[in-house]
Order: sequence, then C-alpha cells, then structure tokens
Amino acid sequence: MNAFYKAIEESRDGHNTQGQTGALFLAVCRGKVSEGLDFADKNARAVICVGIPFPAFKDTLVDLKWKYNDGKRMTNPDILSGQEWYEIQAFRALNQALGRCIRHKNDW
Repeated sequence: MNAFYKAIEESRDGHNTQGQTGALFLAVCRGKVSEGLDFADKNARAVICVGIPFPAFKDTLVDLKWKYNDGKRMTNPDILSGQEWYEIQAFRALNQALGRCIRHKNDW
C-alpha cells in the first residue's frame, strides 16, 4: 500500500521521476482492500468490478445460514429465504468494494 500511495503522491502534478502519471491497484472482492481501506479524494478515480462477489457456496457457515433462513421462512414468510440472503450478501460486498473510492458527495 505504501508504494501505491507514494506513486499517487509523486504524480499529483504530472509525471514522476519514472514518467508515471498515476498508479493502478488490483485487488479481489471480499479481501482486505475491498472492505478495509479508504481511497478518498484523489487516491482513486475508478473501480472496475468483474463479476459479482458471491460468498463461497461450499463454505459450511454459508450453507448453515442458507438452511437456517429456509427453515425460519417456513414459519415466518417475512424472513429472507436462503437464496435471497445469499444474493444480498453478494451485493453488499459489491457495494462495499465500489464504495472504497466514493467517500462523499464531492469526491471527484
């Protein structure tokens, strides 16, 4: 991360000593970067997401939660089904990742 921030800082006023005018940072959804770091203001100008970050389908906790929700929905139709919960988790992760560079209304 330090190298990324250094490249951004050095290229704020044009080319840095290596001829760069910025930096490219790649990461995966559900990782540390997509949920734990702040790229406010000029530290990020775009996020490109390829695919939807669904939780690991074969994860034991995901399977248990899916089955739990399906069971609870039988007695209370207002509870999300396992499938609905699973899809919402994916879109929450997507919103979290995309929100890393959109921090406030004037952030551009």
